[in-house]
Amino acid sequence: MKGNLLQHLINDKQWPTAYPTFNCSTRTSYLYQILQGIVFCHSRRVLHRDLKPQNLLIDDKRTIKLTDFGLARAFGIPIRVYKHEVVTLLYRSPEVLLGSARYSTPVDIWSTGTIFAELATKKPLFHRDSEIDQLFRIFRALGTPNNDMWPEVESLQNTFPKWKPGSLASHVKNLDKNGLDLPSKILVYDPAKQIYGKMALNHPYFNDLDSQIKKVFLYVGSRTYPFTCNYFCHVYLSFL
Repeated sequence: MKGNLLQHLINDKQWPTAYPTFNCSTRTSYLYQILQGIVFCHSRRVLHRDLKPQNLLIDDKRTIKLTDFGLARAFGIPIRVYKHEVVTLLYRSPEVLLGSARYSTPVDIWSTGTIFAELATKKPLFHRDSEIDQLFRIFRALGTPNNDMWPEVESLQNTFPKWKPGSLASHVKNLDKNGLDLPSKILVYDPAKQIYGKMALNHPYFNDLDSQIKKVFLYVGSRTYPFTCNYFCHVYLSFL
């Protein structure tokens, strides 16, 4: 392994000439691989619940590997009750920050959206030190959620300052039209309105991605896995 995604972000930011890692095609490839791995986990009814750059390993071929399934849980219908103290703060979804104990796959997709923005800017999109400050940072960027944006929010939130919705483009400035459209469909308050993982993989942002990257799978035993799931992932999922 060459390291994790956070190390690559730091190296690229501090020494861009020595570590020319994050050109547009590389960023697109990394995001696609992350989504591919998450879609696979969700298809096996597994929530990762701790997606962050430190848990995304990169090998010499620039293949992303999902790792650290210590907080992963199986999910089903009806939605189970979980602890809300999960997911590293910077990548935690609004419903979890607001204390919801009933959540599902959108928590992983939200984390992926924040990682995408970080790939583009080399810094966390929402970066604060406490849950309330993290919420306020999100609200300042996207607007304070109301009943029109998210019908269930009234059952979760207390009274918060009313910030007007802002433009994601002002926070992630170096993405093209399709590049901005994808996170705008991911970083929405209402989980029911968030783009699904499979839909995200078919987004126009990935139209120019090398077709070989879209077909990277690993055959293990009698099953086929995306390379984005590392060996621990294979072992963990085999018990579900």
